[in-house]
Amino acid sequence: MSVAGIDFAMPAPVALAIANALLFPLWLAATSRLPSLAEKHATRFVVSAVATVVLWAVATAAAPAAGMAGWLAGLCVTLGALLFYLEVWALMTRGYTLGILLTLLKSGKPLTAQELFDGYRDGEGLGWIMRHRLGGLCATGFIQRDGDRLTLAPGKGVFIARLQRLCAAVLGLKRTG
Repeated sequence: MSVAGIDFAMPAPVALAIANALLFPLWLAATSRLPSLAEKHATRFVVSAVATVVLWAVATAAAPAAGMAGWLAGLCVTLGALLFYLEVWALMTRGYTLGILLTLLKSGKPLTAQELFDGYRDGEGLGWIMRHRLGGLCATGFIQRDGDRLTLAPGKGVFIARLQRLCAAVLGLKRTG
């Protein structure tokens, strides 16, 4: 379609990217049914993202040629949609505030702060957040554990902590974390 010399036609790779992006939640739902992936949220997201990109690439290769600009635009739409879904996924899987709301919903009655603390994440309590975060930091090698003592790992742990401190200072962030 063209109006006053402006072409409003959508290249096939962009249309396929939009359609494929709308299918992404179905990939996530399908991977949740696989016993080997059911509890591995990050892996499920990566598998679904790879499936989305591969499906888009295969569909785009089979579509009428749209030129490099159309292909790049479709790739940008696909990757932009995955970034959007990543933000939503992060909130759903690691959104501690949403977890508090779900705990209150599940209780069906008013709770004291202590009851909320104890009932968070199906009874694992709010201490789960710290254990989960520390486990991730140890697994990635940012923190070292020696018995009950924790230290920044020389190299990447110290580097990331200093980088965060520098970024917070440059961006004027008074409190982070």
